[in-house]
Amino acid sequence: FDRLTASFSESEKSSSEYKQFEEQLVSQGAEPYSTRFLTRQSRQAFEAKNYSQAFQTATKAVARDSALEHRAEARYIQARILEQELVNQSVKTTKEDRLSTVLNIKTERLEKALTAYNSAAKMAKDPQLALQILEGIDRSYGNYISSLRNMELPASLSEADQKTLRKEIENITV
Repeated sequence: FDRLTASFSESEKSSSEYKQFEEQLVSQGAEPYSTRFLTRQSRQAFEAKNYSQAFQTATKAVARDSALEHRAEARYIQARILEQELVNQSVKTTKEDRLSTVLNIKTERLEKALTAYNSAAKMAKDPQLALQILEGIDRSYGNYISSLRNMELPASLSEADQKTLRKEIENITV
């Protein structure tokens, strides 16, 4: 396979004929080639900031009946997208009754990102990918801790309630 794909020039790899070649291998379930093609497509979509397409294509790659190490990068791409959702999830609220909801959503986003990173870690055999996964876990925890510690509490909370809540947040994020 590697010799076959290496026989195509970079310009040929962007041709419609090459894309048809890839699609034919995927439709025939030729592994690990199908998983590699889907993962490459997912990576390209991710780099182009087409996160929805990247996640969907990575999902197809992860679901393939291929060795775990061939699916690890696709799962990593999913984890990166879930990490971005975590980072983009704000913890700002001016209403006491929304505080719990906002914190729950942020926590759910953290759990999803960590689940994806942990499953990618179990699949990965490549040390460089394993390192990237660990860095993603670190970033995810760092974002969660920073967001909670720096969040503005609703002004409607009494000073005593704000102090108690800050203490609880500190206990959670230690």
